[in-house]
Amino acid sequence: MHRSLLIIVVFALAGLACDFGSFLRPPAEPTPPGQGIVENFDANTHNWFEGPVSQAQVFIADGVLHIDNPYEEELDDSGNNVIDNFVFSRMDCCNFENFDLTVESTQLEGTDNNEIGIVFYAREPKNFFEFAYSGDGFVALFEYAGDDFSTIVEFTPVDAILQGNATNTVRLVVQDGEVTAYINGSQVLNADISMPRVSPIGLGCGAFEAPKVHCTFDNLRITQL
Repeated sequence: MHRSLLIIVVFALAGLACDFGSFLRPPAEPTPPGQGIVENFDANTHNWFEGPVSQAQVFIADGVLHIDNPYEEELDDSGNNVIDNFVFSRMDCCNFENFDLTVESTQLEGTDNNEIGIVFYAREPKNFFEFAYSGDGFVALFEYAGDDFSTIVEFTPVDAILQGNATNTVRLVVQDGEVTAYINGSQVLNADISMPRVSPIGLGCGAFEAPKVHCTFDNLRITQL
């Protein structure tokens, strides 16, 4: 498992590709406590981004959200890849601050050296948090802040992940700056983050090596706490 610690200079984000304006609108009020959404992706009822992002394709088909994301590489003088291959689709319907989220995420094909992530507090295209797990059994928590990238929790091995081309049930609870993540019913991460924000949720994936990663998401539930 590897993620470069360099400042990321290229972002392959759905918001930048097609939906930049939605990031710049004044934030709406958060979803009332106890309310939320249930998303089965039979149709794009919650305004998820669909379309190309660099070489990646983001689309809803067969009742799931697909992200088919080839690995791209641009090396610096030290031989490090300066491209962040993480691509996500963000809903444009509902805003969450404190929330309890569950989703079924599947690695369909590609390298196990990857990240499959939930994006939250994404009010701007380069400002968000990402909880990620990998096909080879690691979890991590990151913050993107403009051109700065920070690791809140380093990639850490856990036993709860079904590795390789498999489906994992991910639960993410964020309340008053505390982030707790569960995979297949087991707690795998707990951390504190900066001041909570109000924003929609995103789902994404990226590869750390060739050839690519193709992931899907289904049966998403989000409840405002």
